[in-house]
Amino acid sequence: MAAVYPSAACAERDLNTMRVAKKRYVPPLTEGIAFYEGPLREAIDVKDWDTVIKATTADGKSWNLAHTDTYTQGIVGGVVELKGPLKIFASSITASDSETIATQKLYAYVMKFVEYNGKLRAAAAKADDVAALAAWKGGCVALRVYIDEINKGIPRSVGKLVLAEPPFGRIDIKTLGLDDAALTGRRRRVNGMQMDLYDI
Repeated sequence: MAAVYPSAACAERDLNTMRVAKKRYVPPLTEGIAFYEGPLREAIDVKDWDTVIKATTADGKSWNLAHTDTYTQGIVGGVVELKGPLKIFASSITASDSETIATQKLYAYVMKFVEYNGKLRAAAAKADDVAALAAWKGGCVALRVYIDEINKGIPRSVGKLVLAEPPFGRIDIKTLGLDDAALTGRRRRVNGMQMDLYDI
């Protein structure tokens, strides 16, 4: 059987989709990540819990990067819908909506960020600086792993996503007791589909 290759027109269309997505979503992503890695950490350090809570709740700078809604679809309850530019950019670059392993992997890192964002919000509400810092570090790792992973799918002709170095330094995923294998595991319903997502 002869091999089937994508046409030049299809390939160019995919590249154009990536370019449009990059132009639209990278500015809010880079702004949100810069806030998360810098000013948000500074707020934690000085125990400015009002700022931390505002950032991690609805319409806050951290929350706006990614969050989830839960709804009922038909007779199925508890369907988790992932929202925000991190999710949309991932599906645009992988040219899929939760169908490929690459998309699922990116969604998993975003879900991990959402989890840590929730933990940070809860810690701030209790004025627990130790838990807040630990949650913030987890969020930083999830964001940077997401960026590293999504760049694998971005051709040079489109341009890799480049971020400034974190003002407080990079955090090694191993310092949190995590690795890529440790994050995999259970099936979960996201965006109405059963997916082999990384455990959150």
